[in-house]
Amino acid sequence: MDGWPQISDAIVDYYFNKKLAYYYLRRVQEPVVVMVDEPKDWHCRVVVGDDSREDASGHYRVWDADSGETLLEGDYSVKANENLELGQIPVFHSGKRLFLITWTANGKSYANHYLQGMPPFSLAQYKVWLGKIAALEEGFDAASIGE
Repeated sequence: MDGWPQISDAIVDYYFNKKLAYYYLRRVQEPVVVMVDEPKDWHCRVVVGDDSREDASGHYRVWDADSGETLLEGDYSVKANENLELGQIPVFHSGKRLFLITWTANGKSYANHYLQGMPPFSLAQYKVWLGKIAALEEGFDAASIGE
């Protein structure tokens, strides 16, 4: 929690309002998560991590937030406490893109996102992307962030 008037890495402010980081962390603090790795050799790996004690299976989809193009999609089955590479997405290091990610794990739906590219990013573009991130599973009101 922030002590006013400082800025820190806290995810709630002095008045107990949730910061944007709260909503992002809430989504990825799940036993089974699909995530995108940093670019290497012109590709980003897509990995499912199962930090639970049970095997997991489901369906996943990764798509470009601007074009809507599906970049990687399929079914997976991962053993307990293991990571499994699902595939790779070709990228340009100079590109700036938002990947949206949804998956199911043993019948429950989840979501995540990955911001690809080197800063700086356009604030106007990020505000557009923020609405798309907020609209995913376990959503939040993007307009109220920072009030």
